[in-house]
Amino acid sequence: MTLWRLYLVVFLSASFIYRLTRLIVSIRTARRQGRGRTTARPIFWVMTASYLLFLAFGAWEALRRAEPYAWSLSILGFLLYVSALLLRERAMRDLGRYFSPDIEIRSGHRVVRQGFYSWVRHPLLVCLMVEVAGLGLCLNAVWTLLFLGVGFYLPVILIRKRLEEKTLLEQLGEDYRLYQQEVGAFVPKWHIVSGLRTGFRHV
Repeated sequence: MTLWRLYLVVFLSASFIYRLTRLIVSIRTARRQGRGRTTARPIFWVMTASYLLFLAFGAWEALRRAEPYAWSLSILGFLLYVSALLLRERAMRDLGRYFSPDIEIRSGHRVVRQGFYSWVRHPLLVCLMVEVAGLGLCLNAVWTLLFLGVGFYLPVILIRKRLEEKTLLEQLGEDYRLYQQEVGAFVPKWHIVSGLRTGFRHV
């Protein structure tokens, strides 16, 4: 077995086990918080199936190659992948008891503005995009990344974002509308970036 194939087997096995374990833990944690009003429930399973499809095709593309296309791409992808997982854990902690794999509104639900949610409105979705990009690069699965990642999984994420925003606007009203105006969906707005720059100058 070549070093490339050994790397692929170890990485794919660890990635799949981690993802499956984290999925089960996330569902159980969310259910322990008590079920709220859930909308568009199928989108979670569509996203899960899309991710597994991406992983399967990425693995197939990677394993077809006897040697890596570029180790530098794999290292960059691995760093992006691990960073996305770590940032996702932080974003979930920022949400606290409002975290749910589904689009769910709980009793006393409010707009969360702390942590990553003070920078962007959908840090968990940003982390998913970075994770998929990192996974594709890590596997040197460029075609899978382009066709399934950008062409299929990204539109699914955008649909999830639209459904979330619709529900939050309906349930939280003006508070969430104001949050939309002040904070970008996936990228920080200029006033947040310039505020950070000003803060760094005074440190």
